[in-house]
Amino acid sequence: MQRDALGNLQLVGINFINASALETKGIDASATYAIETGIGRFDLNAAWNHIINYRIQIAPGSAVIDGAGSVNFNNLGRSLPRDRVEYGAGWTSGRHTVNVLGHYVSSYINDRSGITQTHIKSWNTFDLQYMLSLDDLISQNSSVTIGAINVADRDPPAAQLNLGYDPIVHDPRGRVLYVAVNQKF
Repeated sequence: MQRDALGNLQLVGINFINASALETKGIDASATYAIETGIGRFDLNAAWNHIINYRIQIAPGSAVIDGAGSVNFNNLGRSLPRDRVEYGAGWTSGRHTVNVLGHYVSSYINDRSGITQTHIKSWNTFDLQYMLSLDDLISQNSSVTIGAINVADRDPPAAQLNLGYDPIVHDPRGRVLYVAVNQKF
């Protein structure tokens, strides 16, 4: 950081550190299914992401680290559980839509030095949403939505990191309730 004679900031220097090499390999798969019934339309969906490897080489000639399934506290990688799955079910009938969405993160290893608990547990949360279309009631292209994120108010799994959980992977907010009014013009 450089300042002029009056103390005004003139320059901020930021040093970035890059890995010499990074190679990742994984699988992404998704599926959707919809069916019309006498009581409405049902939609099912799932998306799976699996990390096979996440190889990091800090400097040329240095050892290659496989960071898949690890917090990567001791290297330049990021927290990277091997599996994440988003899955859900929805129902729509007339003006009404209900959606349930699940979020799964697999367990992974905390590689931070000097800790006693090296295993971070898997985490599964659910969101719930109800939407009422107001088309023809108030105006076209309008709706009201109410919902809950992490409806069961599940805490993130404990991790021996600075905040007590892994902020790269988990959300500490607990249950979040919301109401949204949408109007498209």
